[in-house]
Amino acid sequence: MFDTSAEGIKEILAAGESEQVEFKSQMPPDEVIADVLTAFANTSGGLLLVGVHEKKGVIGIPDDKRTEYMDRLVRIAQALGPMLGDFGLSAVDDRIVLYADVKPLGANVPPLRTFKGEYLKRVGTSIQKTSPQELIKEILGKSKAKAGSAGKRLTLFVAMSFHEEEDPALVDYFASVKRAVRRTGLNIKIVRIDLVEGDYEISQKILDEIEKADMVLADFTLRPSNVYFELGVARGMEKRIIQTAKKGTSLEFDVRNWRTLFYRNATEYEEALIPAIAQAYADVIGAR
Repeated sequence: MFDTSAEGIKEILAAGESEQVEFKSQMPPDEVIADVLTAFANTSGGLLLVGVHEKKGVIGIPDDKRTEYMDRLVRIAQALGPMLGDFGLSAVDDRIVLYADVKPLGANVPPLRTFKGEYLKRVGTSIQKTSPQELIKEILGKSKAKAGSAGKRLTLFVAMSFHEEEDPALVDYFASVKRAVRRTGLNIKIVRIDLVEGDYEISQKILDEIEKADMVLADFTLRPSNVYFELGVARGMEKRIIQTAKKGTSLEFDVRNWRTLFYRNATEYEEALIPAIAQAYADVIGAR
């Protein structure tokens, strides 16, 4: 995290922009802010300073805009993901500077996407677009996995609603999961309890399959009670979990503070899952 005191900001200003520092003399549009925050989070974290010019120094933001600008910044950050970083105002030479101190996402968190569904990363002082496939290479490259570990077979247990009569698109969402796994190129077996053949007591079978699984994908679309149960079991077993839900889904308090991938349709779901699954795979392999 950065020193956002007056003296700290002066030192940052003297050092200039970098891969982890960006200056904006005026409050940019929401889309630009989202791009900067996303790129920082997907790379090594960073600091956005608004009211600062690289050559002119501290300009400050208008007194009557402080609350508005701060509210906008927090709203954008919350829309991208919970606990993205620290946000606030700092007085430098009697002028107010707005800052966003963004944390890197960490090894067990899938990359962020912008409001347009794009993946961005910070390269030098610029922001570059990337792809799920490139992110997979970077994710696996940064993991602790040994060479050749991408061939190890892992199991992904999928917990989601079975009530396709309530939302026929559930068929498409599950198909998105299968396509996303296939596109990662990783050796992953998918298990969904209602598709497991045999004669068994379902609750015990769920426990058995989750225990055998390496990763659990919990989708809360339609807020199914079975998913809450299966997620609780998985967290108790300390499984690597990916939470997802269709946009507009209201999550219960005990899961809403965990990182959740929201999607609007099957295509968006598939694209979001590719790096998320690759990250989960790398985490599991790296922990062994």
